[in-house]
Amino acid sequence: MPLQKFQIYDVIVDIIPGIVFSALLIPLIIPSSRETNIPAVGGGVAIAIVLLAVGYVLGRVVHSFSSLFDSIVRATIRFLEARLMRGRLAGPISQARNKLIPIFGYHYTVEDHIQEAMSPITPFTLKTGSSYRLIEKINKKYEIDVDSLDHGEYLEEYEHFSHSLLYNKQVLYRRYEILATFFRSMYVLCFIFAIAYTISAYQVVGLFERPLLWNHVVKDYGTQAGILVGSLLLLSFIFAHQKRKFSNRRGRALIYDSLIELEKSDEQ
Repeated sequence: MPLQKFQIYDVIVDIIPGIVFSALLIPLIIPSSRETNIPAVGGGVAIAIVLLAVGYVLGRVVHSFSSLFDSIVRATIRFLEARLMRGRLAGPISQARNKLIPIFGYHYTVEDHIQEAMSPITPFTLKTGSSYRLIEKINKKYEIDVDSLDHGEYLEEYEHFSHSLLYNKQVLYRRYEILATFFRSMYVLCFIFAIAYTISAYQVVGLFERPLLWNHVVKDYGTQAGILVGSLLLLSFIFAHQKRKFSNRRGRALIYDSLIELEKSDEQ
């Protein structure tokens, strides 16, 4: 990708996580040696180009992996919730969940937002009216006859349509999409490397015959290394909270922005 074509999305979502990934990976792949020399790359422009290229490529890898990791985490949480809610602890778990959700943040997908808005027990709100109008406009504009608007398959199709409608447009949904994706990558990176640093510190896993640079750091600066691992875990929690918050806002903004774009097209 030419440098002039890099957009803010590429920088925040791919390049920054890719550079962070590179920095966190170095102590785990370089063997410990006081004589280790880092090869010179060249001038400032050359270094910047290398950082951009490496950051972008690795950032795409982080992007894909974090998406898979986050999906597994959410699926595991839903599975555990379903199993635990069937037992005797259903009441206490439900109460604890209601108290923890405001702390960890809501995580509504677009389908969750629409289903909640169209639920018979949901009070009429702006989201409720917007959801009905959005689905009605899509059905009327494209002559779709859907018998059950609550069916997950149809809701997923509405979501895909809205993604296509808002693609590359400067709307609020796009900003939330960038932030949610960035924080997802960062929370996964911090968590994975906190675990990797902990394992490597005890030399449970060794990729080289001699100790890694991280083992040297732990040996000479044990307290600081522990603080670093603790900081990564704390940052992982903070980033995960931010990811949930902006994912929730992204789903709501997708409904509003899609409706606005459809109404604009009707006026033209």
